[in-house]
Amino acid sequence: MELGEVIGRIFGRHKKLIAALVLAGLLAGFAIHLDDAPRYSASARLVLDTSDPEDQAQSGVIADTTRAIASGPSLVREALATIGVRRDATELARRHVSVQALGSSGVMQLSVTDSDPEVAVALANAIAESVIRTRLQVTAGEAASVVRSLDKQITLFQQQISDLDARIDQAGGAAASGQLVRRREALEQRMSQLESERASVQTTRALRPKADVLDAASPPAQQLPGRRLPDLVLGGLLGLLLGVGAAAMVESLRPTLVGRTAIARGTEAPVLAELVGPPQRRGHRHGWVAADVAEAAMHVELVAVAAGVQQVRLMALDRQVDLSNLVQILGDSLKTATVQQADMPTARRRRPGARAELEPEALQSEGEGGRIGLVLVAPTVLKLADLDPVKDFLTISGWPLLGVIVYQSPRRKALVPGGQRSTRSQDTYTEVDA
Repeated sequence: MELGEVIGRIFGRHKKLIAALVLAGLLAGFAIHLDDAPRYSASARLVLDTSDPEDQAQSGVIADTTRAIASGPSLVREALATIGVRRDATELARRHVSVQALGSSGVMQLSVTDSDPEVAVALANAIAESVIRTRLQVTAGEAASVVRSLDKQITLFQQQISDLDARIDQAGGAAASGQLVRRREALEQRMSQLESERASVQTTRALRPKADVLDAASPPAQQLPGRRLPDLVLGGLLGLLLGVGAAAMVESLRPTLVGRTAIARGTEAPVLAELVGPPQRRGHRHGWVAADVAEAAMHVELVAVAAGVQQVRLMALDRQVDLSNLVQILGDSLKTATVQQADMPTARRRRPGARAELEPEALQSEGEGGRIGLVLVAPTVLKLADLDPVKDFLTISGWPLLGVIVYQSPRRKALVPGGQRSTRSQDTYTEVDA
């Protein structure tokens, strides 16, 4: 089966189903954004007290650290209290606070989205300042504690040295005075060591990079594009996939023949012609004219001669199609065979329980005028099951199927014997989509 035939069977035969599911997907994508309000984004740039990253990986680590601090619910709650705005801190921290590194640098961009542009700007600045303050409390807290401890020890030694100075002045003996002096020198030496440690810690703190907000968020906040258009596209694509899947499933259960190539393969007979325009239907006057069936007449003549057929019978798959006009035109055009219309024979029940009888003509492979051949007249779109009654009839009658004349049916409906698959003896017909 060719790709074009598959596409024709799925999209041409089930385009209404596919279109309905695509429309349903579009409506679903539109419906989920009915209550959407415009959102605004404000951004602030900041740096932490870390050394410059050497590569993208280190920059990513700094960004992760900043994001972990900025998205803390307690920090966001504190920032909301600072600007005096009520929001769900947990939801805001989880969905509306983002941090990303600018390239591979150590500069971070903190963004906050909100339905109010002024709140977005104020909240971005408040969170950025809270991040810096929290970071400094973490990194500088230990150094400050060490400095405070050293200051206490130095102050204690200074007091002890002052007490020793007073005792040395009061000591009268040389021995007692020398002992106090040596003790004082030891205290001064220890205090000098503490002062050296204190200076080293302060020097380390001074050389550490400074965490600060480089560029605070400023109005106006940028309005964010909505998700309506992307969701509409996704909904349409999902509807298309579902429609194609449903159409493929229907085709696998009830195959359809679309186009002359597929019909030729399904009937195992050549397509003699494809007529333009609608056929003549029972109760209507308009139908094909001689110019429309010129190709069909030539091909029917050739196939009749090749098959040794003297009588050509035309049978319409759609019983509402009137072939009398086509029979007349072909009859006037053919020179080697006569043309008549044949209705698909059906079993007729005269009363419940009576034996079904077939018309005698349907069982004859040859008539008084010679061998009989069948030409099927069918629309270009039909179900494969619609050919079952025709195949059964050909088997019973022994007529050769010379070929098929196809036409474009505007209604694309065929009348096939109802219950033909289970109760072939019923004289009823049902209209179904071809």
